[in-house]
Amino acid sequence: MPLSSLRTAAAGAWTRHKDLLTNAASLLATTGVTSVLGFAFWAFAAREFSPQAVGYGSAAVGAMRRSAVRAPVFSSMRNKRLDCGATTTCA
Repeated sequence: MPLSSLRTAAAGAWTRHKDLLTNAASLLATTGVTSVLGFAFWAFAAREFSPQAVGYGSAAVGAMRRSAVRAPVFSSMRNKRLDCGATTTCA
């Protein structure tokens, strides 16, 4: 396959899937920047604070992340319980 036809195919794919590829690139860039900033933060914390303080901070961040992941699930369960009164049956 000649190089010009590959360029044409790539340009066509970009045109057809521009929104998807733009969102994927944005997600990739955001994840990379967040990872670098997180690494820099913990490297700074490890040098400036005691191991005990870093451990407590790490545990607190982990607990907050877990609760943030579980919050929508528990919220939807609570809303379903509130919607289902004693006189109605919910499937």
